[in-house]
Amino acid sequence: MRASTTLCLCLLLVLFFTSTPAQNLNWFSFDADFIKAQYAPDSAIGKIKARHFDRAKSVHSVECGGNDGEIHIGILLKDVDLPDSQSPISAPFGKESEWGIVTELPNAKLAKGVAALDRLQNKPITFEGYFRVWDEGHSVGKVHPSNPHHVFEVHPAWGFSGEGGVRFSRPDLVNSIAGFAGYGRSKFSIVLKEISDGTSPRVFQNNGRLHLGIMKAENFYQLPVKIKRIKAVTGGHELTMDVFSSNTFATLLYKDLAGITVTGSPTDKKFKVGDKTFILGFFSVNLRKALNISSGAGAAAEARSARNAVEFFVFGPALRSAVKTCSRMEEDL
Repeated sequence: MRASTTLCLCLLLVLFFTSTPAQNLNWFSFDADFIKAQYAPDSAIGKIKARHFDRAKSVHSVECGGNDGEIHIGILLKDVDLPDSQSPISAPFGKESEWGIVTELPNAKLAKGVAALDRLQNKPITFEGYFRVWDEGHSVGKVHPSNPHHVFEVHPAWGFSGEGGVRFSRPDLVNSIAGFAGYGRSKFSIVLKEISDGTSPRVFQNNGRLHLGIMKAENFYQLPVKIKRIKAVTGGHELTMDVFSSNTFATLLYKDLAGITVTGSPTDKKFKVGDKTFILGFFSVNLRKALNISSGAGAAAEARSARNAVEFFVFGPALRSAVKTCSRMEEDL
């Protein structure tokens, strides 16, 4: 980690957080060299190495919100194994000792991933999955070893490997979550309007950092979509989708949202051009796309809309009716 820059980055973020613009964005920064080195040109699917991790005590229950059948695995910034030139991935806000990243094994009770994780406790590990960047509110508040302050996740993390021949690779776990419901139109319409208006997310870059301003929003959503185009990308496929207000597909809300599926998942080859379907997943900002968009914007006043960097990672078909609220908190962090 480049310690000489940490104080400046913290002060910069304090300025952003205490003087947010009218659109009420939270600002986070990410190492540009990390993005260039670790992101594929066409995909946010990749790998992250760690020297140490802390997993949650148990797998989340299944209902809605953070109770999504996954298991949290926390990694502090100091334990992310990257060259100094690519560190830190995301600049700490507040106490550096509480800032990190999180990886999440999906549908974690359906395989022996937790047991395999335990074989690598206190050993180097490499996680494989989707690089998710979203502000769910985990940058502030109470922290746990398995859930440090963060906005960068490997989520879902369907694979990992380490010493002693330990290798776990189950992209088939990236699937609809039985018994789970995401948020519906009352929530996703707000997010899509902010994106469409160019209000959130917004980006600029300077001093080797990509700065991302983004609204705080929820985790999983359920979207009624029509598939317009499908193309192969590194590790999966990118779907071009139109989003509608309901599963009657009568009122168009948003055009050309990028949907992401992973190779080996039950959903990856399920869709065809022209399909109208109701999907479960979550929003993310692809930092490689955002970095390209931000080229030439060197200050907050020059920040650009990163609408075309927004992706929706698809788990599978929605299995339950959407929810408007989810009162239960994440368990056993």
